[in-house]
Amino acid sequence: MDFTAYCVTWPDCDSGWANITGKYVEAGDIYVVSDVTCLPESACVAATPVPGATPTPASWWPCNYPPIIENGFIRQPCDQWPGWHITAEATIPPAAVLRNPWPRGMVGIPNCLWYQGANDVENWSGKAIPCAGVSYGTRYDTNTYDCGGTTGLVTEGARVNHQIGVAWRHWDQGDGPILGYTPVDEVAWVIKDREWNGGTQMRTGYEMCYTFETSSYGLGEDGPVWNSDCQDQECTCDERIASWLGEESYHVNVQTWWWPEWSMKYDEYRCVEWESFCEHRPGWGTAGCDLDGDGVNDPDTLNRRVCKEWSWRNVQEAWEIYDLTLLGMSSTLMASTNVVVAGADPDGTMCSSDYTDAWPCYIPVPVLELQPVGPGWYD
Repeated sequence: MDFTAYCVTWPDCDSGWANITGKYVEAGDIYVVSDVTCLPESACVAATPVPGATPTPASWWPCNYPPIIENGFIRQPCDQWPGWHITAEATIPPAAVLRNPWPRGMVGIPNCLWYQGANDVENWSGKAIPCAGVSYGTRYDTNTYDCGGTTGLVTEGARVNHQIGVAWRHWDQGDGPILGYTPVDEVAWVIKDREWNGGTQMRTGYEMCYTFETSSYGLGEDGPVWNSDCQDQECTCDERIASWLGEESYHVNVQTWWWPEWSMKYDEYRCVEWESFCEHRPGWGTAGCDLDGDGVNDPDTLNRRVCKEWSWRNVQEAWEIYDLTLLGMSSTLMASTNVVVAGADPDGTMCSSDYTDAWPCYIPVPVLELQPVGPGWYD
């Protein structure tokens, strides 16, 4: 089956981004890449708005401002309330990955990676027109409320504590197209192997095993360093690490896809309990209600309604999707290689005490030519 994947992180391109095409081989559950088209970074990463440039239509964005999006970071400014400026920010969170062998592998022996998921993130700005002491469960017997500070006294219908929110949503198999765009898979693994071993390759799926046929000797010293004390004794996964950086390593990227959203919310002071009564005024002429209780509406009467109690409620608007193509991107989805990594046993059970963010954008795989002597190196 033919496939095309857009805006994939591809280390062989100067920009680091590419569209790739090829065939999916179901028997091996692998993607065989036949063509790579390198792309400029601007095609896959939203550009920062240039001050003084021609503005985009205000209807495209909340608060009449386009968002600022760079490398998985979004900032949305908002100042539609005179005297107040608020900003919401969020960064695409890392995907979690387990790896075995840990922390280094061997030539000719599979290195296995397990994708553990990635969570959505939502962040809210500070408050415009702030109002202190708002309690949603409390009722008040007056149509005014003292917010204190610069806001002061407000009346029924007042909207205060305005906030703008931004979010990154992680695309998974159940989401379907986002404004018409769908990535190649929920998870893609990009393996930077040596040219004589096939070069850069891609796999997909929640679990991936890959065998390096050559050691990582001569590559960048940016992987975990083996603790030599564990050469002749059993060590835990944590104890096997002498330092996070310093070992020559291959790189594997785990790529996930995300789309940004925005929402707004505020607190509103409104009536929650009404009282009705029949009022009589000479000359009204209407027969609006039964004032004397005889079952017949009386002349010059009108049914009136007044508020007895007021309360606060929080109102949040629906989340809206930012259309990233309006910022010049080639898709409404943004790719991310943010990752945290931990060691695992051969069955994929986590053996490290926690994940590390020592390598924020890649998974290092040190590979040795010869098996070291001593127990525990492969567990």
